[in-house]
Amino acid sequence: MPTPKTKTRPPARKVANRAVNNTARRKQRVAKRPSSHTGWSGWAWRARPERADLPGWSEVDGKGPTLKQPQAGTFLQRMSMKRFGVLLLFVAAGFTAYIGHVYATQELAVELQRAQRENMRLHLKHNQLKGVFDQRTGPAVIHDRARSLGLEEGIAFGPTITIDE
Repeated sequence: MPTPKTKTRPPARKVANRAVNNTARRKQRVAKRPSSHTGWSGWAWRARPERADLPGWSEVDGKGPTLKQPQAGTFLQRMSMKRFGVLLLFVAAGFTAYIGHVYATQELAVELQRAQRENMRLHLKHNQLKGVFDQRTGPAVIHDRARSLGLEEGIAFGPTITIDE
């Protein structure tokens, strides 16, 4: 059988005009303050009505309602099956995404190496073709061909002048 609720403090009175009753309240505090209580603690409960609804000693002795104690057991024992399933699904999805990322990175690295080899091959071919072109269009080749066609050197383009010291 539940014990009846006893109030240890009287409820605060609601006042329509606070300005008039402030002085009366102050006088009441001074008049009703016990000699053992000095300072704020002796009359604070009258100024704050929300503190008037505190439980009494009969409610605190352990027979009244108690706070919910934390459940004993491991983390997985306290977790519901639905929450565990969702957590397991997220872990599996994260693991799958990580493995996919690793394989994609490895494939990209192989493709990059292939592209680098192709780029090097193309650069070497370009340099080789440029060398062949330079050999075929160099000044010595052009002068030899011009002479073979019957052209003669003009005064504008004469032999190289060297100065001996």
